[in-house]
Formats: sequence, structure tokens, C-alpha cells
Amino acid sequence: MKDITLESKIFDLLNENTNMKDILIDISSKFKKFNKSIIEETLLKENITLSKMAIVVGMEPVELLNNVRKVVGQEPIKAVYTDVVIKNEEIPKWSKAEVIKTIDANKLLRNDLSPLVEVLKILEELKGGDLLTITSFFQPQPLIDDLLKMGHSIYVQKVADEDFISYIMKKKMNKAKDFKEAGLSPYLDSTQSPRRYFLIATQLPFFIESCVKHSETIGLDKDTLKKIRGLMSQTKPQVVDNATIVKRMELEAINKMVDEKCSADEVDELFVRIANQQLFMQRIHAKCINEVQAILTDEQYIKLIEILKLGVEND
Repeated sequence: MKDITLESKIFDLLNENTNMKDILIDISSKFKKFNKSIIEETLLKENITLSKMAIVVGMEPVELLNNVRKVVGQEPIKAVYTDVVIKNEEIPKWSKAEVIKTIDANKLLRNDLSPLVEVLKILEELKGGDLLTITSFFQPQPLIDDLLKMGHSIYVQKVADEDFISYIMKKKMNKAKDFKEAGLSPYLDSTQSPRRYFLIATQLPFFIESCVKHSETIGLDKDTLKKIRGLMSQTKPQVVDNATIVKRMELEAINKMVDEKCSADEVDELFVRIANQQLFMQRIHAKCINEVQAILTDEQYIKLIEILKLGVEND
């Protein structure tokens, strides 16, 4: 077996030693709690290192490393692990805000469901600055790493020997510059706006800006215009927020394949997440189309479409 280090991947260790799962369980009883789904989605996730896995089970990374090395016949090493992402004593003020939603990760795992998928689903529904909490019997380090990459704020509090509460504040990404900054890369075009992700890309979200700009021509009264503006203030931030998340994930996928030379199979899970996020964005857009159609009268809607077909709004 290769020399085992803090950066050794759990995926490789389990592949190289068929007894590694039993070895880990003997080292820490917490490994017994990982059912099939969490082993597949967390332990076997190829970017999870031994050092990160130690955080998940609440051990000092060097302690876990040397325990594993001892069992497989390798000499213990002396090392200092300083990459601590979250400290319990540093309680951010934002974590004391009202909690909008709470997820029980333990229950999800018992039902063979992924906490990450559920968290992403809920974050899509929340506004920037909203607070979500996760209760779990382990520190969900892989999930934390993913959310930090997306720009969300994370704080984990240990409330008992085997209980953690993870606080997640959704990042406020309501400006176009956030979208551009999310895609800064020599391999990714950072000049494109979020519009390229949507079914109808003119005047996102769905012609609302055109409605406002040509309100007199379309014949909108004050109440109708107020409804349109309200719809824009509600929907446009979602458009940019979710497009930004997709662009960050696209950049991560490009970096993995180009810089790290990962195979397509290694980034397949990331591609699935990108596709799911884009599907959610299309649903936001489709819903907005219906909402605009419901606000406008048939006559107003026809005038709007005539304006757009004449090429008045090509941007």
C-alpha cells in the first residue's frame, strides 16, 4: 500500500485495502453510523481526504492518520494540522438571526437521502441573508466545503459529544458584478450575463424591464406597474443568484478537468449538480413568464410582444 498521509483520499484507501472500512470502524465508533448512502456520497467522494474525514468524525487528523498507519504496518508520523475551517468560540453575529429552515441530516441519512441535495434545494428558495441550520451527529465537512465554494457563510457549533448544529447564511448575490466575478478564469468567458442560461434571454427576467420601460405604450396603470415592479424585485435577484452559483460550479468543473486533469467520471457528480441548478433556474423563469401573463391584460400582452418583435429590445 502507498504511504498514507493526511492528504490520502478515502476513496483510494478503500479501493487499495478491502479491510479499510472495518479498520476505520475499529478506530472510531462514529464510522459505524455511516450507512450505505453516506459511504457512497461522502467517504467515497474522491476529493475527501483523511484530514477532512477526521473532522467529520471529530478526531484530530494526525491521530486518525497514525491509527490507520499503525494498522497497515506503517510508522506513525509527527505532523501539525492547522487547517481549521470553523472554530466553536468564534460565534458570528449573523448566526443569531431568525432561522428560516432547519434540516435534520441524521433523518435524511437514515432514509438514504443526501443532505447536500436537500440543502441546495432549500437554499434555492431562500433569499440572500436568510439563515438555514442543519443538525447532525457529525461535522458535515464535505457539505461545508461545497457551500463555502459557492460563497455562503458557514458556522458550526458543537452542542454535545456527538451533536452539531451547522448555521448557513445564504450569500447575497444580487448584483451583476457577482455573476462576472464568479466566472473569472482564463478558460471561462466572464463577460456573458446570466441571460445565457434562460429560455427567453431578453430583458431578464422575462421582459419585465421592457414592461417598465414601455409602460405607457403598453398601457399599464399605476397598480399594474406596481405589480410588475414587485415581480421584478422578487425574481431578478433569484436570476442573478442562481446564475452565479452555476457559474461558480462551471468554473470548478473547468479547473478540475484542465488544471487537475480529472477525468469526466470524476466530475460527473458536479455536472449533475450544475444540471439540477439550471433546471431550477428554468423553472423560476417559466413561473415568471406565467406571472407576467397573469398580470397583463390580453391587449397589454399583445402590445408588449409587438414591441419585442419589432426589435425595440434586442439586448
